[in-house]
Amino acid sequence: MQDDLYKILELVPICVWIGDASEIKNYLEELKSGNSISLEKYFQKNFAEVKKCALKIKILRINQKAKDFHQVRNERELFNLLIDRLSTSIYYETFIKQLSAIAKGELSFSNDFTKTKENGEILSVHFNWIAEDETYQKILFTLIDNSKQKKYEKALISSEKRFRKITLSANDAIIMIDKNCEITFWNDAAELIFGYKNEEILGKNIRKLIVNTADHEKLKEHFQNKLKDRAAQINRTFEIKARKKDKTKFPVEVSINSLEFQDDWYALAIVRDITIRKKQEIELRRHKSEISAINRILRHDLMNNLSSIQSLVDLYREDRHDDRLDKIINYIDRSSDLISKMREHEKMITSKNLSVYETKNIFRYLQKNYQNIEINAQGNEKVFADEAIYSVFDNLINNAVVHGKTSRIDLNATIKNDLCEIEVKDFGKGIRQNVENLIFTKGFTTNSSQHSGMGLHIVDSALDRWGGFVLVDENQPHGAIFRLFLNKVR
Repeated sequence: MQDDLYKILELVPICVWIGDASEIKNYLEELKSGNSISLEKYFQKNFAEVKKCALKIKILRINQKAKDFHQVRNERELFNLLIDRLSTSIYYETFIKQLSAIAKGELSFSNDFTKTKENGEILSVHFNWIAEDETYQKILFTLIDNSKQKKYEKALISSEKRFRKITLSANDAIIMIDKNCEITFWNDAAELIFGYKNEEILGKNIRKLIVNTADHEKLKEHFQNKLKDRAAQINRTFEIKARKKDKTKFPVEVSINSLEFQDDWYALAIVRDITIRKKQEIELRRHKSEISAINRILRHDLMNNLSSIQSLVDLYREDRHDDRLDKIINYIDRSSDLISKMREHEKMITSKNLSVYETKNIFRYLQKNYQNIEINAQGNEKVFADEAIYSVFDNLINNAVVHGKTSRIDLNATIKNDLCEIEVKDFGKGIRQNVENLIFTKGFTTNSSQHSGMGLHIVDSALDRWGGFVLVDENQPHGAIFRLFLNKVR
């Protein structure tokens, strides 16, 4: 893959070289531990230390553009040239700034300066480097002659980002295709993403990797337009469905550009697997929807409660009946309970990590916190859930006590096939007919209830997120049975 990287460097229309500054990074760490003043001030007074750092740089590869610009023949000559230039103030100051950036752990650096050629011509130069990671073992250096290449100014930022993806990212597939849309270059990441080895894919049409004909035609059209108008720029980024060797379809983001090599034009595509990103986007939309519902219900119910409190306060001022105060306290309690429910739900929808929970510990928690009713518990199984598991059972018990008026709850955990079934049985009024399919709906409540309708929705949402589900049945002769099915721990 490294040889392929060096081939790509030769195609780049600017001065590019790759270096290794890991020894400089290590040496700077030693200096930082032994100096109380800033390294930048320290280097201003210690030329020998600056040169010592410069001698630790390794130039691994330079392209022909860099050789021509610096008038050197190889990496060794460029290294010697850079060391010699430390004697001039502008290069000395710039190098100190670079050392300071490395010492601070910065992964990029840029600087503008002028260069005077032997014929007296003054060039305006933009210098930039980007490190692959904090080890500084691989750094991509670029040098742009702004005085002659103003037309590339707008493309500079995007091209630097693209080169970083091409040269430093092992996660993106790099695919080169010719004018016939046949694959001529295929890096290791492409093999990992698509499953094809070099010998299996080189010479094959790019259509083999694309699911939809329309996407293939779009890519082909972009490239053919470039062949017709060589002054045009492709510079396209779009999302398509791709196909692996095993026929799996998955979403990818494709950034495509054109380049000329040995009098032929090629399309260079950087392909990124965005499966995880797409899942995250779906999850983000779900979170936004849930939070929007939370805010809507919270505003509506709290405003109703506050209006009721205001009316009761006005009446109390007139008649001083103590029952008005009891009702005010009741509305305040409802509002407090609503805010708690919203907080539980918000925490639940943002939780991602599942842990192992034993049902016996959950049952003990319920028996301890609901001592005003009879709770009988049987069975001990291990299930996957998150911290919202306790809120789930709190909501079920509260619902049975407050709405069902039960004085007894039976809990039982058993294994059915690959799932753990937890049965929550109450002996209250039960669930009204024709609403069994509605009770888990967000905001649903009975006509007589003034609660938020979020409790059972929290239960259903949590079970769904854990990969389980919940069912509800009638209990005979009266009451309700909630059956929670969770993934068991094997």
